[in-house]
Amino acid sequence: MKWKIIFSFMISISVCMLPVNTYAKTYAWLMDYQGKAYKLDVDTNKIVQTIIVKKGLLPSAIVGDTENVADLMSNLFFVVYDYPGRFMGQGIRIFNLKELTFKKDLGITSNDPNFELPKLIVPPAGNKFYVIWWDSSKEIKTGDGTTFSVYSNSTLNKIEDLPAISIDLKKPWMFSSDGSKIYSINIDKDEIKIYDSITLELKETISIANIWGTPLYGKDNAYYTKDKMLFSENIKNDENEPNNIKYFIYTVPTKTVSKKVDVNEGGYEILSPDGSKIIINETRYLRNEFNTVTEIKYLNKIYIYDVATGLKVKTLDLSDQYEGTSISGISPDSSKLYLVAGNVKTGTITTIVVNLRPPYNIITRIPIQASLEVFFEE
Repeated sequence: MKWKIIFSFMISISVCMLPVNTYAKTYAWLMDYQGKAYKLDVDTNKIVQTIIVKKGLLPSAIVGDTENVADLMSNLFFVVYDYPGRFMGQGIRIFNLKELTFKKDLGITSNDPNFELPKLIVPPAGNKFYVIWWDSSKEIKTGDGTTFSVYSNSTLNKIEDLPAISIDLKKPWMFSSDGSKIYSINIDKDEIKIYDSITLELKETISIANIWGTPLYGKDNAYYTKDKMLFSENIKNDENEPNNIKYFIYTVPTKTVSKKVDVNEGGYEILSPDGSKIIINETRYLRNEFNTVTEIKYLNKIYIYDVATGLKVKTLDLSDQYEGTSISGISPDSSKLYLVAGNVKTGTITTIVVNLRPPYNIITRIPIQASLEVFFEE
């Protein structure tokens, strides 16, 4: 997946010789991908604007969890979309982030033979972005269509094509909190590579071989936010023993490991932006006789763990009211969790806003059939 980062700032002005501080407000776009976008005031939990987007925001259907990419500093919103016919390739459209007005289609047709989507690297710092895509005309000439294009984020014009880049984009990666670095994680090799986000040059390789407990039966990288990475480990001798799952956070700049949290539930995990809470959406995997996953069943139960204490602070059971509950996002200040779920009686989709601070209650429900896409400030 592609990661959503929010920047806060303050402008000081002087009126009649008295200092007045004006703070940016946080908003979010909720989108139904059928042409409507809803502007959410994050403070009041109210929809303050509804707009019709003339050029579609519908993302690619090749990968179900495809995420769009926002460049908050340049006020850009990138959408990877399918051409008519799912397997005819993908393109990239760019919109104004705060108004969702159309700016440009990059004009590429990425038609990867393995149905890999074009990838975007949009550094929060700097004045350019990268598009990694499959150029069929290049494939005819060279046998490999992989193309590394560099664009200006001011003109949106292509600057050049690079022969290669050093980052392995098939491995999970994320930007540092200040946007100046890219962290690339290879859990099989127990290493994190740190790159300059502007030049993509390798700056450092960190070993994480010593972060795991013993006896280590299994390990996984779960989620990343800013400078913090959420990992899980299964501590047992063999498959005959019961699972002993522990979650913990690795902070890259300080190379430190948090308290390890014992977790009994399995599912989709997410880490709050400040690294204080682990949220788990419990799921069950249905398999066929060949042990292949055929369906992911959401159990409509949300668990909130406090990292500092290692304790489960809330179990939110929505199973009597909702179905298909999924995590849509967390507010930039880590105070609110956003869920999307279908009402079991009416089938309508609802956004549920949950307090990520005591008493961890449901704050409100927003009855629109749309999912949270991106946070921004004005």
